[in-house]
Amino acid sequence: MEAQMRSIFQQKVSREEKKLQETEADLFSKHKEMREKLLKQIKLLEEKKKDLQKAPVKTVSPKGYSSPQPNGQKQRKGFLR
Repeated sequence: MEAQMRSIFQQKVSREEKKLQETEADLFSKHKEMREKLLKQIKLLEEKKKDLQKAPVKTVSPKGYSSPQPNGQKQRKGFLR
């Protein structure tokens, strides 16, 4: 009777250990996948940052118009044009 109980206990322990090993393997694979995604995202963001730093900066006047005026036109002021 005691031997049978030990055998059943060992079987249950073995099943639980197997479940734990499967869960551990699954967590490791998910961790690796997430890490790879984050590294790719970091690379993309660093490339975008470099591109933005290389791009010329546009100046904006208080009225929201970019300066200088396109085609060399002067901005007219006053009500008489």
